Amino acid sequence: MASVAPAWSGMSPGGVQVCGGCGVVAPTRGATCAVCRRPLATSRAAAPRSGDVTWVALRCAITCRACGFLSPLAGIELDQGVDCAQCGSFQRFDKGDWGGALSFAHAVGDLAGPEPEGRFPSADVWIGDQNPHRAVGETLTFAEDDAGAMHVQAAPGHPVCPRCAALLELHVAGARVATRCPRCAATAQYELPAEALHYAGALRAVVAAEQRIDRAVVRVQHTQAGLLALTCPQCGAGVRPTDAQTVECAYCRTIAFLPDRARPRAGDRIAEPIVFWVAFQGSSPKRAALEQPAAPAGSAGAAALGLLSRGLRPLPGIELAPVRPGLDVRQLGLTTALALLALALGFTLLALGVEARLF
Repeated sequence: MASVAPAWSGMSPGGVQVCGGCGVVAPTRGATCAVCRRPLATSRAAAPRSGDVTWVALRCAITCRACGFLSPLAGIELDQGVDCAQCGSFQRFDKGDWGGALSFAHAVGDLAGPEPEGRFPSADVWIGDQNPHRAVGETLTFAEDDAGAMHVQAAPGHPVCPRCAALLELHVAGARVATRCPRCAATAQYELPAEALHYAGALRAVVAAEQRIDRAVVRVQHTQAGLLALTCPQCGAGVRPTDAQTVECAYCRTIAFLPDRARPRAGDRIAEPIVFWVAFQGSSPKRAALEQPAAPAGSAGAAALGLLSRGLRPLPGIELAPVRPGLDVRQLGLTTALALLALALGFTLLALGVEARLF
């Protein structure tokens, strides 16, 4: 990649407190990072701010129908299926599940604590007592949910260098984001798939192995039975898998990245959850829903009155209380008759009382 602008200018210090080793949020009342196990007392760092853009760490996985284990996803996978990271068998899943997964991630990034109002508080509406994610960043690292067949864990944070774990410098331009490590100077480029915007309109960027665009990647061919062949992205010749992250073609000498799912598996090795990053702009639809005014008390009262009047109506066609504007003649007549009856009864009792005193 050519030089990346010094225009990492949209960023300034003072963002969310994260673990300096893995970039996920460092809970204010936590002692050890939930991802890299570093002590937070020594690794806690302030992530750079980037205007109204919020970065969220995601760990997504689907349950393999062959081996039963959770198979982690390395990014926003938009094919009709993936190879299980545990046993290698091909797994189909509904990519429409990304709608729920990304909506949940946006809500977590926006509403997470330690401030009870989250990242974009309203000056007029208090939602702290209803905020479902206020514990994230205070006592919790990840919020968890299921989106269809996908299990999702989300936490605020900031992308880190995969080599040396330093917080990355980021430059977002359109659907692409360029990253540079201030410690080892490693650079990379990623591109947000246009299709992903169908599932989350506020999505602005992604930093994930699945979406990296500045390196050649070994082509993985598979069938319903699983992995079939690995071929060079340059000349199409077959390549042999290794334990390394890259492989060199024996024919054209192209060096290509080897995805995790294409590497040999040890019989007892379990693929660990993979953290990747997505960025959202602005507040979330979840916040908007929480800030909606509550239904007026009268609406509940009207419903209760309706039930009461249906159950305790004294005479056919006469309501306990007027439910229509204007004068209800039948109701007025009944009220007047009852009032006159009460007055007559009162005068009768009074007359009887006076007569009793005379005799």
